[in-house]
Amino acid sequence: MKTVGGRSVLNYGMEARLSLTDQIYQRILDDILSWVIQPGELLIEAHLAKEYKVSKTPVREALGLLSQEGFVEVIPRVGYRVTEVTPRDVYEVFALRMLLETEAIVLATQNASDEELRELFEDGEQLGAKIDSGEVTPEEYLQWHDSFHVRLALLSGNRRLASYIARLLRDWVRVRLRNPELTPNSVQTNRSESKAICQALLHRDGKVAKRLLREHIEKSMEEISAHLKEGFKKHLEANFLPKV
Repeated sequence: MKTVGGRSVLNYGMEARLSLTDQIYQRILDDILSWVIQPGELLIEAHLAKEYKVSKTPVREALGLLSQEGFVEVIPRVGYRVTEVTPRDVYEVFALRMLLETEAIVLATQNASDEELRELFEDGEQLGAKIDSGEVTPEEYLQWHDSFHVRLALLSGNRRLASYIARLLRDWVRVRLRNPELTPNSVQTNRSESKAICQALLHRDGKVAKRLLREHIEKSMEEISAHLKEGFKKHLEANFLPKV
């Protein structure tokens, strides 16, 4: 699985070759994002080192990076545990997306060239044709969706801003892959919203583009928050509430 906003994506302009630590980091991260490694699962340095056929040092360094980014937490004298995702986490990330992406899209209407905006729109139209013919899975759309948002951010002319947005999008791949709202119908709806945003960009209408993007982000936040709350409710019912 290819992730959006990983260390190789964040380091815009740097050589693509990754260190051993970065390679281990990316492998573990990909497994966390794609649910190969489950929330709450314990990660032991020695076991991972044996699995990846490396020494403990790059594994330890990779886990340290993942800990800093909130994907795992340290369990003293045991190892690391993959963190759960809470509704509060969703709110905090989406609040940041709202601030950063709405600013980026206004800058894009001012700084992007006509050619860049047309290319973004045409790529979306090509995807739309594939969606209509049933050739795109929800997971493939999700990958395109994140790439679309990062490209929008890059059109702002502020690459550091784009890197922060890419990281926020990457952090939520694992949640959105398990979102039951990610259906072919919802893909169609989201695609229509992206098309409207592109049309506002083509008209250099920063006010409308900002409003449409805000509505799109708010809708995504509401869907994912509801999904997480329902999952938490089921967890409580299964494990803590008395059986009747």
